Amino acid sequence: MPTCRSTPNPQPYGRTWKPSGTPDRLERLEELADELGLDRKAVVRTDVSDREQVKALVQRAVDLHGRIDVI
Repeated sequence: MPTCRSTPNPQPYGRTWKPSGTPDRLERLEELADELGLDRKAVVRTDVSDREQVKALVQRAVDLHGRIDVI
């Protein structure tokens, strides 16, 4: 199963920097979802410091997969 790593945002307070011509993380994750045969609904941009966004992410996973197994 693929894993996702989070990297710190070099620009605090929601400002992001992206070199010209470089796909952002969401685009790369959508491409990976396509390669793995997953629905693009499985890719969700989430600020893990925002409790409501995390709740929505968990709900989306449950809706798509039926449950979340944690080891």
